[in-house]
Amino acid sequence: MRKTRKCAFCGKEFTCNSGSQRYCSEQCAEAAKAQRKKKQLDTIHENLLYIMSPFVYEEDMDEFCTDLLRFAMDHNYRPEVEWKRYKTKL
Repeated sequence: MRKTRKCAFCGKEFTCNSGSQRYCSEQCAEAAKAQRKKKQLDTIHENLLYIMSPFVYEEDMDEFCTDLLRFAMDHNYRPEVEWKRYKTKL
């Protein structure tokens, strides 16, 4: 007998194909992944703003952070690790 669950993204009930299935469809899984990625990028951007604000002029800040964020994502940089290390030094 198969279990029914609620989709973790849209809330629709569905029948599970495996025990670890969280989403009702691939579209919901992809949308949830995109949402997590956006949230991670927003958090990284906020951390960059906080760390770099004393060193970069305000009018250049958005462009600077966007370039730095793009570099970090292209090189699989893990800013959350660096952020934890930075916070412990404060």
